[in-house]
Formats: sequence, C-alpha cells, structure tokens
Amino acid sequence: MVSLNKIRITMHSTGILGTLGMAWNYFRLRNFPDEVKQKPKLIQVELTSICNLSCGMCPINDLPVPEQGHMNFEKFKEIIDKNFNYSHSLRLWGIGEPFLNKDMYRIIEYETSKGNYVNVSTNLTILNEDMCNKLIASGLQRLLVSIDGATRETYEKIRRGGRFDTVVRNLELLNKKIN
Repeated sequence: MVSLNKIRITMHSTGILGTLGMAWNYFRLRNFPDEVKQKPKLIQVELTSICNLSCGMCPINDLPVPEQGHMNFEKFKEIIDKNFNYSHSLRLWGIGEPFLNKDMYRIIEYETSKGNYVNVSTNLTILNEDMCNKLIASGLQRLLVSIDGATRETYEKIRRGGRFDTVVRNLELLNKKIN
C-alpha cells in the first residue's frame, strides 16, 4: 500500500482547450479497434458516462452518448488484461464522474497492485469520509480536482449543480486524512 502522503492532489480548470480536446478524442476514438497493435504507455479509461453536474463547457451536454452507465470491474479487467498487460500509467476519467462508479476503488487497487501509476480526475462534489478512506487505501497516486472558479459565484455558474462550499469541505477532509 502507498503511504498516505503519496497521493498528489492537483486542481485544474478544463477551459475551452480542454473541452475541445475531449470532444476531439471522443470523435477520434469512438470507433477504437478491437485489437491494439502498439503498446501505449498512457491509457485513459472512461469508468462512467454519467455525471452529477451539468457544466456549461462539458461535451456530455451536447454529444450523443448511446448508452449511459458504469464500467464494472470485470469488463475493465477483461479489456486491460487483453490489451494492456504490461507496465503503464492509467487515467480514470473522461466525461463522467468517476466517483459515481462503485467499482472505481477496486479498479484502482487492481492497477496499483501491478505497479501501475493511476490518477483520477473528479469534480469532488460527492466525497464522504468512507469514500475518502477507500480512496486512500486503494493506492491512488494522483487525484485531479476540477474547480473552475475561485469564488462561490463563479464556480457555481460554471459547475451547474455543484456547490463550491462542498468541494472546499471535501478538499479539507481529504487533506486532513492524507496528512
């Protein structure tokens, strides 16, 4: 298990370039081949296509998502073991909120137990103490927290459905648990 002070928390703003990049990747990769011919060192997996917010810049609001749901541990393991059974870095995010997927902790534990570097990006609006403990125990190395606004007014205008005070409180909880 990774020691508690090894999780790195990073805050970022998606912004217009990040949104365009996500949209480009969605269209470019939606017909991903069944077999991977090269060995990428960085793998990004969408754990869920469901989000608890409705951010103005997010492509989930405008892009057709044929099926909404969560990727379970068994499906994740099948894909990773078939195509990526070597050392790699793993990003667990996309257009959905990873914390909504109950198998996220098990997936992180599976990957970190193999020595792979795992990072997750979240809006951090639904963290509680139990989830915080599971996250730390999972061995996660990096957590990116999306905050688009330094004030309550700006944040809540952009992150529709989110509460600035909740995210700040969740950051404080996580920081207290790590340190």
